[in-house]
Amino acid sequence: MSQENVDVLRVLYGLFGDRSFAEARDAADEVDTAFRLYLHPDFEIRIPEGYPEGGEVFRGREGVERWLAMIDDVWSEWRYQDHRYVEAGATVVAILRVVAKGGASGLQLEREVAHVWRFSENRAAGVTVYLDLDEALEAAGLRE
Repeated sequence: MSQENVDVLRVLYGLFGDRSFAEARDAADEVDTAFRLYLHPDFEIRIPEGYPEGGEVFRGREGVERWLAMIDDVWSEWRYQDHRYVEAGATVVAILRVVAKGGASGLQLEREVAHVWRFSENRAAGVTVYLDLDEALEAAGLRE
């Protein structure tokens, strides 16, 4: 693992990690940039059952676009704060706080989550979202 993978994550969280919908965003441009520069063509996002969007796997460009559309439909605000990174070879665990507000419901959400990122061919190949930090660290091979 190198600092380059963490740098890639900082850029990706910058592209996708602060979704405030008071202003229109061009998600297609964000996705184009991400796949052109940082994401493996077979990139996948795995969401846990406990999430409102839960239990899904989003694959490739179409999957990322579908995930962003789902976020946009459910939440009026969505952002990640307090990023910390733990490196483990070709894997990086991002520990962060999700702060969100439901679009229709107005529900306020704030909780710590962990994202386990896998890298292949110098690109992010996938991310699995964990609601439990210990499970994420174990999945990354950092705990028994």
